[in-house]
Amino acid sequence: MKGTATIMINRPIEKVFSFITDVQNNDRWVDGASETKLISEESVGIGSIFEGNYMYSGKTHEIGYEVVNFSPPYQFGVKSTYGPFPFENLLDLKDVDGQTAITNNINAGSDHILTSITFILLKPLLRRQMNKQMKKELDNLKTILESELDS
Repeated sequence: MKGTATIMINRPIEKVFSFITDVQNNDRWVDGASETKLISEESVGIGSIFEGNYMYSGKTHEIGYEVVNFSPPYQFGVKSTYGPFPFENLLDLKDVDGQTAITNNINAGSDHILTSITFILLKPLLRRQMNKQMKKELDNLKTILESELDS
């Protein structure tokens, strides 16, 4: 199932990109994320591995990520390597007169045959829910960046 959300952040694109690619910051703006840490020894880039915990369906699950798209300061993409469900996530950033438009795109797969059936039957409702959560996360990101970082 695919979802998307966009927001404008009143901060330069380089600052937004730097914040989102410091994977430990996921715990601050991604709902359900905790204990996120870089596992790879090198700095974040294509092929980097990080892991953390994610609250899903009322349970905390370990989740692994691999960076699959790294185009500073415009794109940061990851895919899950293990965890409660498969997904790919791409954050697209655009400079708009010194501010940053950021779009969060996700393509989430099913964790079980029952989930697949639910996706089929309730797709419009689930997509709205997913988009709402993604918008909430971007709102969190905007609040953090606009209140804590200097211009």
